[in-house]
Amino acid sequence: LKYIYVINPNRNFKNYAKNLPKQIQKVQKKIIFLQGARKLQEFVNENEIALPTATIAMDDIKSMYTPVYRISRQKKETSVKLSSECILLSPTKTTNILSQATQITEIIHISTILDITQIEDNLVIKCSDAGSQIINLKAEPGKIAPLGHQIKQMKERYSLLKPSVANRSRPTDFRGTLINVVLLNMCSTNPSLRVSAYNLLCAFAPEINLAVSNELLRSDELCLPKEMLNFVLSMSKKFSNDPKLTIEFLTETAITLKNDKLDQITKLQILHYIKPWIPNLSQFARPIADSPDKFTKARELLTTFTLFTINHTSEIGSVILNKIWKPLGCVHEIADLALDCIIERASEQKHLSLGSKPLEVMEEAIVAMGSQNPHLISGKLIGRLLKAINIVSETADISQLQDLSNPNWLIIAIISRFLLMLSFNNLIAVHAYLAELLYAMTQLLALGNSITRATIHSLTINIVHSLYTSQTNDENDSLQPLRYQLAELQQLKFKMYFGIGGQDITPYSKKDSQDKLEQASLGTIESVASILIDILKSASPNDFNLTQSRIARWLSLTTASALRSNSALQPRAIVTLGVICQSPHYINQYLLNQLLVQLEVSIKKFANTGKVDELPIAIISALTRLIEHINKAKYFNPVFWLALSIIQLGEPLLFSPSVGLLEATIKAMDERGYFQAQGLANHCLSLRTPKIESIISELEAIDKISFKNNFSFAIGATLLKGLRNPTTKSITARTLSTLLDIAAKENIGPHLLGYLAPLLAIRFESVLNLELFAGAEKSLKSYLFNEQMLPDAQHAALLFSLFVTVLKESDLEPEQLFIYEALREGAHMWPNAFPVVYDTLLPEIQDAMPNCLNPIILESMLALMNLMFSFEVGGVTRDRMKPSDLEALGFSGIRICGSFPTNNSNVASKPGMPNRKDIASKCVSSLLSAIRESQQ
Repeated sequence: LKYIYVINPNRNFKNYAKNLPKQIQKVQKKIIFLQGARKLQEFVNENEIALPTATIAMDDIKSMYTPVYRISRQKKETSVKLSSECILLSPTKTTNILSQATQITEIIHISTILDITQIEDNLVIKCSDAGSQIINLKAEPGKIAPLGHQIKQMKERYSLLKPSVANRSRPTDFRGTLINVVLLNMCSTNPSLRVSAYNLLCAFAPEINLAVSNELLRSDELCLPKEMLNFVLSMSKKFSNDPKLTIEFLTETAITLKNDKLDQITKLQILHYIKPWIPNLSQFARPIADSPDKFTKARELLTTFTLFTINHTSEIGSVILNKIWKPLGCVHEIADLALDCIIERASEQKHLSLGSKPLEVMEEAIVAMGSQNPHLISGKLIGRLLKAINIVSETADISQLQDLSNPNWLIIAIISRFLLMLSFNNLIAVHAYLAELLYAMTQLLALGNSITRATIHSLTINIVHSLYTSQTNDENDSLQPLRYQLAELQQLKFKMYFGIGGQDITPYSKKDSQDKLEQASLGTIESVASILIDILKSASPNDFNLTQSRIARWLSLTTASALRSNSALQPRAIVTLGVICQSPHYINQYLLNQLLVQLEVSIKKFANTGKVDELPIAIISALTRLIEHINKAKYFNPVFWLALSIIQLGEPLLFSPSVGLLEATIKAMDERGYFQAQGLANHCLSLRTPKIESIISELEAIDKISFKNNFSFAIGATLLKGLRNPTTKSITARTLSTLLDIAAKENIGPHLLGYLAPLLAIRFESVLNLELFAGAEKSLKSYLFNEQMLPDAQHAALLFSLFVTVLKESDLEPEQLFIYEALREGAHMWPNAFPVVYDTLLPEIQDAMPNCLNPIILESMLALMNLMFSFEVGGVTRDRMKPSDLEALGFSGIRICGSFPTNNSNVASKPGMPNRKDIASKCVSSLLSAIRESQQ
């Protein structure tokens, strides 16, 4: 060895030289550094130089720029030389390498340059060279622009003349492909092919840096067994330790699996040796800045696996689930992407109907994933379900959101089926996600087509089943309620609640029912929510804290939905909210305030449009339940009059829930002892603060009744219309009975008449059995017509008027007979008060008598007419009352309170006077403002 020539040493060589062993010092003086390949001609004959042409061409400098400064950690003066394909950067100062002073030259091939940007007098070159990713050059503006322009021309020229060089293929570009070829052919039935595949592995393993190269040895005369699967699997497992090969390798295997000519055994072998690679996909589950295409390819791979599963499930379905989908379920990162691909595939194919075979295959894949990590898979599915519910709920019309043409509703239907498949044997992790699941059930029940409804019903049943079977309890005594609740959910009543009653529909039905399906009423939602809250409590009978945390989570989800305006599912959430809040602990000022704001908006909307939607009904129903658990008196005071104001709107759909709110408020006030000091009437009248007195008086003027003049008759007249409507009769009668019982605690007297009279008119026999009248003689006289109950003509006039109003609306003979007998007996006691009803009673008798076939009623009619005639002839004139006296009593409207007002009756009675809806709406707003002010 005479000399060692080093041409164009760079920084990499300098770093390398520092680590050379001490023995190199013996030849250190024989090392000569040369700046350019042509300098070698000074030491070696030109004919003996065998350097590559490209290396020699770098000395062919086309132009040079100096001084140019390279900006890195320090500012270094550098000369920039441009050849035909390279940029040579040489600092003007020398550096020491192996104790010799020499120049360092950085060579950048034009093919590695990615971008060239000029910023004022700086030129930034971005390249893929591992040594220097970004090069920042600074020079005078007159020099830097030509330099950048020339480099760009070099790059364009290179791309035109040598496009293939920039994209040349290397062995490292096909590592995944080569691995698949080797593994696939080593399982061949051809012995020679197996050996060739093995020797190919031996050949390329060192070249592409496979970690198994030291375990392999090439030999043409090897004899490999036919059963090579174990060796192939061991090799595949070792290869999979390099995640960078994953995308290419799995892409190649996916292409192979698509081959229809491939036999089933080969497909099974491929599925076996790709299993170790599946978890590596987690590294490509999200877009990566430097290789975004890897994420796209990973997504395409999962889509390919989904299609392969659908197409081959009948042949090798169990192996596919075991080798592909179970490993996917074990890895947190890739599970998200896998679920997205499955859901996307299910939703984008319009031919995939619920219950179809392709969808069933996807359900099997979900179960395979869930079997490995139930908490992970079910949690991600439930999260997607809740997100889809929030999106579809933004639709104002509930009928539009449940169409399968709505992509978000389709996702809900698909995920619901996936969760149904996971719900058996608790693959749904029911204890971790019970609150979320119950929230989803209340939002989705009785929506969609019949198969979706059956899915939600079956999912609810499976949830309860898993709650029971997944808990260890030797005696199971504490879990017995779950068994009863499971049996109750399977009854026809609950099938009807879920919208599938009377239909032979299951989640596995192949055909959707063509019958028109009704939506669930708010009462149905309330009933289902009630049993669901009982199920939640029964699920952890011995763990109070767990129960409370679940209720709090359910309440949080429901509250968010309940306070989301213009939502199709908002009324459902509000009704459910009332069911969940069974303790003062869950009711706060913010929640009540928001509900009251929503109520005010909805009442104003009704006043303007005349149309009632579910929102105000839901809010009133929720307040009815919440009022039972409120301990602050400031809420009760205005809520009593709020309920009455809504009742006086005269809208049948709002009447029943408002009467329920009135009854709940009265009961709550009575239980807290608010009536002990003043009594029912006086206490309620004292709640009319000056601020709301004027607006309530306006409403009384519209209805022509006066609570101040006679509280019980005003209540009776307001509620009377509810006794004539089948949908409101029960709640109205119950509320009147409640008022009667509470008022009777004070004493027996005329203050009971307004509550008692309507009840006697419609259900005389049941009133006879009230504790209030225990021991009394069962006759009208003993009940009503005595000095204690009817002490003066004013009360008698109101009683007669109320009875006649009931008679005008009655078509039941028992009621008519009772009223005629009552009027007849009352007229004998207070003849001077009886004329107040002449002008309404006589026309009623005259119209009814020709068509009456009941002789007893006819006899009562004739007796009344004779009585009225005798009064006239006999000259009953002392203190005789006239119909106009009702106006003086403040009750001229008692004659028209027997039925709900028609649209025409809402028209203002006098020019400039607002109608009933306007006044009632204004009254509601004032009361709600008073409630909010009391909270501050």
